Amino acid sequence: DPAFAQLQSWLREASMVVDALLGTGANRPIAEQLAELLHHVRTVQTEYKLPCVAVDCPSGLNCDTGALDPHTLFAEQTVTFAYGKWGHYQFPGAEACGQITVADIGIPASVTTASQTFVLNEQWLRPQLPQRSNNSHKGSFGKVMAVVGCMNYAGAAYLSCAAAGRVGAGLVTGAIPQPVWAPTASKLTEATWLPLPATDTGHFDATAAYPVGEALAGYKALLVGCGLGQTDSTGQFLHQLLGHLGLPPTV
Repeated sequence: DPAFAQLQSWLREASMVVDALLGTGANRPIAEQLAELLHHVRTVQTEYKLPCVAVDCPSGLNCDTGALDPHTLFAEQTVTFAYGKWGHYQFPGAEACGQITVADIGIPASVTTASQTFVLNEQWLRPQLPQRSNNSHKGSFGKVMAVVGCMNYAGAAYLSCAAAGRVGAGLVTGAIPQPVWAPTASKLTEATWLPLPATDTGHFDATAAYPVGEALAGYKALLVGCGLGQTDSTGQFLHQLLGHLGLPPTV
């Protein structure tokens, strides 16, 4: 079938494409007849909107790096075996994989006990979260201070404080420039607030580091950086604040 006429005929009668051409060890450029074959598949697939399921990986994906060959077949779903591969989760390769399903084929867990690589997803994360007792309250789950926002990026202050509460912090205090305080506090009523000295442009004043340092006693973690801007006064503020911390910061 040198002109791939039979292949195109089969594709036009198909309801889906199963891509099992190349496996996880493929790392060379696709060329010659294979490139032409994949071109015809992609053309008919696009024309007839055929869904594609890739076996182990889409043909054209480098599973070690996530690189994509220009002839790669993009899949709506990829069924890979035993474990996910680097290329499944690294872009641009991840975009070609669609939904990823990892299927067990009987490889014992002892084979990979030395691996330090894992996928940070809900299945991994949920067992790491502490169980909450029935008589718990907001003081049971830690206090976070979020040093965030400026006049230009008030939304970042809101989003970061809301996220800290969403992931489980018992109490969140937003330490924000005074001009940003009123609109942000009115949008996020469940947080507490520490309005701080600001410059004329609505950024942190360098002197704001002192009241933050005094207020940090009793807090378990500090979030800093979201929407601060890049002014000189902000840099001075951060230099003074981060140089005298006694708790873990997330920057």
